[in-house]
Amino acid sequence: MPLINKNFNPTVQHPASVQSVILDLPQIVTAVDENGIFVAWNKIAEVVFGWTAEEIIGNPKASDLLYPDPEYLNDLREYWHESKGQYLNYIWKVTCKNGEVKWISWSNISHDHSVEGWYSWALGTDVTEIKEISEKLEQNEVGLRTITHISEVLLSEPDFDTAIHQVFEILYEISNADRVYIFENDYDPNTDRWYMNQTYEWTKDSIKVQIDNPELQGLCYNDFCPRWKDTMLSKLAINGLVKDFPQIEQDALAPQDIKALLAVPIYLNDEWWGFIGFDNCTKEEIFSERDEVLLRSAAVAIGGAIQREKTNKELRIAKIRAEEMNRLKSNFLSNMSHELRTPLISILGYADILMEELRDLEFIKIASSIKLAGQRLNSSLNLILDLSQIEANALSLNYKMLNVSDLIHEIISNYEIELQEKSLYVEVSIPQNLSLIKTDRKILGGIFENMLSNAIKFTNKGGINVTVTPENDSVSNNINLIVADTGIGIAPELQHTIFEAFRQESEGLSRKFEGIGLGLTIIKKFSEKLGGTVELQSKPGVGTTVTVNLPTFPELTEEAEISEETPDTFSPSWHVSKKIALCESDSSTATMLRIYSRKIAEVESYRLVSDLVLSKNLVKPDLLILDLNVRNIESRQQLLEAIKTTPLLNSVPILSFSTYGVVLNSEKSAEMGFDGFIPKPVTKSEFLRIIKKYI
Repeated sequence: MPLINKNFNPTVQHPASVQSVILDLPQIVTAVDENGIFVAWNKIAEVVFGWTAEEIIGNPKASDLLYPDPEYLNDLREYWHESKGQYLNYIWKVTCKNGEVKWISWSNISHDHSVEGWYSWALGTDVTEIKEISEKLEQNEVGLRTITHISEVLLSEPDFDTAIHQVFEILYEISNADRVYIFENDYDPNTDRWYMNQTYEWTKDSIKVQIDNPELQGLCYNDFCPRWKDTMLSKLAINGLVKDFPQIEQDALAPQDIKALLAVPIYLNDEWWGFIGFDNCTKEEIFSERDEVLLRSAAVAIGGAIQREKTNKELRIAKIRAEEMNRLKSNFLSNMSHELRTPLISILGYADILMEELRDLEFIKIASSIKLAGQRLNSSLNLILDLSQIEANALSLNYKMLNVSDLIHEIISNYEIELQEKSLYVEVSIPQNLSLIKTDRKILGGIFENMLSNAIKFTNKGGINVTVTPENDSVSNNINLIVADTGIGIAPELQHTIFEAFRQESEGLSRKFEGIGLGLTIIKKFSEKLGGTVELQSKPGVGTTVTVNLPTFPELTEEAEISEETPDTFSPSWHVSKKIALCESDSSTATMLRIYSRKIAEVESYRLVSDLVLSKNLVKPDLLILDLNVRNIESRQQLLEAIKTTPLLNSVPILSFSTYGVVLNSEKSAEMGFDGFIPKPVTKSEFLRIIKKYI
């Protein structure tokens, strides 16, 4: 099935773990990449066709092996393009390794169930038997129409039970049987015993219904009809008058008023699943060869329908499990983000305060070490959360005009201590005409911060050059953001894997440098999110140059919000008479924010919103900051409504205070009705910059 439609591109992404579930399905499973080269060929395919996965996967000539007739192969490719790679139960012949030709019913369901890493994939069922039977029935127009009708019902009726009962009615009309039924097998490998259970039945109005007969559930073949098991395992039918059957069978069938019966085995992928049968209860008349052929055809069609139903059920279960795992992962990340970032606020905040207030140089150095350790932990946490958002496709873009030079210098200033400790220089070269660009500030900031952080980490002497240049193309609006260091470099044999998650040149407990190996991964994925690319040039002992090529005026998608970034406007005079009401459950964080604000506003803190709105001594504040603890996620709207209905608070600006990106972000905050957003953790300068917009 290496027929490829270049215009077919599934949009729904499933987790990669679904691949193994699908490959283990009891059906033929094949998949190809964008070039039509096989990338999946499961065990069932090996058994049915004889070709091994090693002979097919990655083999550009695999199509010629499976379809040696060039004209036939060309016809299949034309059909593929006409159908745009979307087909259900389309039958074509495949040549096996031993030269045998088998007819396979293919269903390409990539458009409904796309799988990461597979451009297009399909399920196949060996219908050679039904194909051969159909050919024998070509002289019998009625029989052929019946089989076609049965197949149409089984394919078009979404409810499987309804489809089976419709098939029973069709079979009755052509066979005139009094009863039509299906039994499903149950095999006990410990005792090597087979059991039968009646699952479906249709009867004439005058015939006694047996579907509720408990004696027809869990009935052992060995005790009731031992020859049936051996006969059906040989893919043969049971047909005749009950009075001619062995006495043990007569004793079981007579109470059901059965005078003649025909039972045909149902097989799923060459495994005996059960049987379908006709009963004559009103006359002693053996079912004809034509009836047997008809019932065999129905058995093959029903077997295929049962297999599809099982496959769909397994896919639904796999999808539910994958969604549940994603939900648990999201909840874990949200909780981890809150539980780690809440104490980080205090660690980083108090370290800042100590560095400002202390006069003893030794204690200032201790406070600086605390801050660096907190920043390292925060950086690792941010990388993990950023990667999880990328993998969940949860990053939204917010394009704004921004000054790239200001952004770069702002980020560099955050690393002054590390640069001073290692005596590294940083030289920045940005042409004036490239200062203003339109992009997403957070994403671009994340790209450059990881570029700079990596350069500092792996450079022990010399320095770092940061350059922004136009792309060498007169018709392009792209820019190159280049960070070149004089560090240790990366070995050539490692450069092709260094962008993979958690990859480092030295790994394990003996690694030479700190970090979790996500910096370059985030750079690459963030760049791709903005429509850009990444290149790496490195030489051990000389240094590394990372170049990110980005569009400056990208063609915006529906997810991108266009807005113009305006400079912050600060009030020319500040008075401590300004009042801020803070709802924060963590007392340490509340104290830190109170110290941050002490020169510009008085902070009154409350543990709960209810404490605020019910306070008898409430004075109207100039600003309200509301901590959105993840455990209160479902009640946020109620909290806002409670505040808006409090007379002294209904006109006060409200800022949300939460973990950035995982629980909330500025866009989601605005959608919920907040006037602004303060991320966790927050530095003193960033906190003051934000609140000065509102008071």
